[in-house]
Amino acid sequence: MVEQIDQLAQTLIAAIAEVSSPVSLMSAAEAAAELGISEKVFRREVRARKIRFVLVGKRRKFTRQDLRDYLNRQRDAIPPCRSTGQKTRRTTTMTLSSKVVAFTDLQAQRAGKTPKR
Repeated sequence: MVEQIDQLAQTLIAAIAEVSSPVSLMSAAEAAAELGISEKVFRREVRARKIRFVLVGKRRKFTRQDLRDYLNRQRDAIPPCRSTGQKTRRTTTMTLSSKVVAFTDLQAQRAGKTPKR
């Protein structure tokens, strides 16, 4: 119980320090490293306007809050796994009319025909 309180206190102190500190801007490389993705993927997400940025001169800079917002949107965008969802009735009907034929019957049918070249 004491360990949980200490951990909660440390988390709260870190959150307060982050809020009270001035906004730190990161480059694309730093932001990509923060997210744990490649710079190529990061830049593609920025071009697609999935990650917000601040223009400083001609350079794009990113805040931690923008990265958190992106992660939250990504978390919400992932559809639930269909295999663990409710089981539903099949909606398809079988339209194929196939017939099982014994292998020996096929051989007998083909024996009278000339082989393909």
